[in-house]
Amino acid sequence: MDKNEFECGAGWHHLIEPLLNRLHEMGGTATQIKEKFGELRFHYHEGEDDIAPFSVWERFAEDVLEAEQKSRKTCELCGAPGVTMVKGGWFKTVCDEHAKQLGYKGRA
Repeated sequence: MDKNEFECGAGWHHLIEPLLNRLHEMGGTATQIKEKFGELRFHYHEGEDDIAPFSVWERFAEDVLEAEQKSRKTCELCGAPGVTMVKGGWFKTVCDEHAKQLGYKGRA
C-alpha cells in the first residue's frame, strides 16, 4: 500500500510505516488505512503463508492497537501532540494550531 492510498493525514505516517514494513516482512497485506472518529484505523490480512507463527501475529495486533491509541494523541496533519476535537459532528485529532486553522473548538 502506497502513502497515496492512506485515507488519513501525513501526521500519522510515522505510526503507519513501521507497521507496514513489518506486515510486508511477515507476508501480510494492508487492506485499508484510514481515519475514523479522529483515530487511526489499520486493517490488514495476515496472508496465506505460514511465514510468521500465530504468536507473531498476536504481537502485531497489539502493536496495531498501540499505534491506533497513539493516534488519539497525535495531530493527524503534522504529527505534533494533539487531542480529538469535534466540529459539527466531525471528529479530528489535531494540534492547537491546526484546530484553530480548521475551526475545531470543542474537545470530543
